[in-house]
Amino acid sequence: LIEAHPDIVELSILNSGGQEILRVYNPNLTSESALVWRADEEGFKAFLKKHMPSGTILRAGGGAVLEMYYPMNKLVLARVIVSLQTVSARIAAERVGGTGFAILIDRKGEPLFYPEGRLRSETLLELAHWPIVAAALQSQTVGSSEFSDSQKLSYVGAYAPLVSMAGAVIVLQSRNEAYFSAIQMRRAAGGVVLLVIVYSVL
Repeated sequence: LIEAHPDIVELSILNSGGQEILRVYNPNLTSESALVWRADEEGFKAFLKKHMPSGTILRAGGGAVLEMYYPMNKLVLARVIVSLQTVSARIAAERVGGTGFAILIDRKGEPLFYPEGRLRSETLLELAHWPIVAAALQSQTVGSSEFSDSQKLSYVGAYAPLVSMAGAVIVLQSRNEAYFSAIQMRRAAGGVVLLVIVYSVL
């Protein structure tokens, strides 16, 4: 599995008490080989509450990884760590029109991945309090909204919650660009109406 998927950092088998009994890892992504107890970790505790496959995005070494737990049977479970560097690169490269871009946020609304230079430092600090972020984290389906930030910049945004990963993807675009075609069509229609009126008067 690790050889077939270069983004998989490690895979371990744990007993029901949270002790690792086996671990395999990608030496290109980690050198941590010791077996450890996971009983006190947040991801393991969350898994025990539902006893269903679950995933959490964790910050690690300047980047982020996806931690997933899968029940194997009543006695053992699997824990898989997946690097999100490929996802990060895809999100950073994503463009919508000239100003649109994507952001991956964690369960607290903190931005994990976004294109460099698209968000000012003040914007990054307030992003978790934007209404679209709250809607994305509370929703079970995709949605969209319009809003303005504290700098009075207007955005049109769409979001898709990542329920299994306790996060969301948000795509933002400046309101002016998002409605540019509609504004142009409205102006064109107004021009045609005006032309028809002038010809009618003549």
